[in-house]
Amino acid sequence: MVTSNFEFNKFALLLSKYDYKVKQYDILAGVVIGLETTHALVDIGLKKVAFLPLQEIYVKVPNEPKEVLDMNFVGEFLILYLNKRTNQTIVSLKQIHSLYLWERLKQIDLKNTIIYAKSEHSIGRGKILDFNGLKLYALNLHIPKYYRRKREKRFFIPFKFLEIKDFLHVVQVNAKLALFNKSSINLKLNETYKGTIISIKIFGIFINLLGLQCLLHISEISRKKLLDLTEFYKPGEQIQVQILYKDIGQGKVFLTLKEVNSIPPRQL
Repeated sequence: MVTSNFEFNKFALLLSKYDYKVKQYDILAGVVIGLETTHALVDIGLKKVAFLPLQEIYVKVPNEPKEVLDMNFVGEFLILYLNKRTNQTIVSLKQIHSLYLWERLKQIDLKNTIIYAKSEHSIGRGKILDFNGLKLYALNLHIPKYYRRKREKRFFIPFKFLEIKDFLHVVQVNAKLALFNKSSINLKLNETYKGTIISIKIFGIFINLLGLQCLLHISEISRKKLLDLTEFYKPGEQIQVQILYKDIGQGKVFLTLKEVNSIPPRQL
């Protein structure tokens, strides 16, 4: 058995004295006492040394342990796997790093902060993202088509926090809200802008303003009742509209034509 004489192993005496049973997900102080190609050997005060696999050393897997660890490296290690029958213990540094990142994340002003996370891979109806080693999740409906269609991998996308489930360590983010917050700053309430019609629906018209899809509801087009908007407008046409309301939380902009032009729109 390989052992070390570092001061942290006084903790082992305390474990024995109070008959403490080490269990999975405990965090113990330890020291690296050996470096192999695929793993490191760690003394955490138990009867046998623990194994630190290559993939559990850091959030970005190194080519070999020596790239990020030195002999006599002292730190905290999370018990990832404990086999009582063989006394084999697997520990993790990566999980400790993730826990610290999680605590730092909770200190961020989530409501007003926009972050840039790296796209990793698709899963279900969304994408897994990497934010400084912390894994985030975004539904596809919260990611613009431009980013969903990009062929290159691991590109950065701006995101705004949507929901944090502390008890599950799950973070949901929204790229559309982040882009909305950046672009909507230039859209002032009650100001008039020229926009391009994207599509026409029964309930209103979707208009592109500074890259944002804004809604011009049929009730805000004319003081007179309009039955068929396609009689007056067509996709691709540019029209003057006024900013009626901005919903920052939902990432939506509502427009009006009533104050821009009080007469019914010209029939094309």
